[in-house]
Amino acid sequence: RNSSSGIAGIVSTNTATDRADLRFITRGAGNVIAERMIIDNDGNVGIGTTSPGAKLDINEDADSDALLLRAGTAGSPGTATGNQIVFGYNQSTSYQHAIRTRHHSGQDATNAIDFYVWDYGTDATGTIGTKHVMSLDAGKVGIGTNNPGRLLDVNQSTSGTFGFRITG
Repeated sequence: RNSSSGIAGIVSTNTATDRADLRFITRGAGNVIAERMIIDNDGNVGIGTTSPGAKLDINEDADSDALLLRAGTAGSPGTATGNQIVFGYNQSTSYQHAIRTRHHSGQDATNAIDFYVWDYGTDATGTIGTKHVMSLDAGKVGIGTNNPGRLLDVNQSTSGTFGFRITG
């Protein structure tokens, strides 16, 4: 780019002896120069904040999306294309849980968010959970099923005491 089209920079700021933040600065709309992202001296990343309070801290004060996750490729309508979010345990890849999404542009059904947990005795250590525990599908909640037929659909696939209780 030429000098009249914009400005961007990465700045290291010294806040204490031998400690520094890494700040990412750009010129945006209205010719305003602003900090867009920071990696602070503790390794926390902040987007939309100058003082991140966690390993990743995203702050969006306008009326727009703060985070957009894109994963997978277009597959058959209504099928999951992979895990969008994976949760690890004990700072490792052991015993992982996952959130997956399914998309179908031609109907409401099978546009869903599915939740999976690691299943002791079934899943190997270091793998992502295969036990489906809940789906949110077209305004319906499925527990133990990924195809709820009612607003709340509870399916227990094992024999024994039915696993649904209301207390009050």
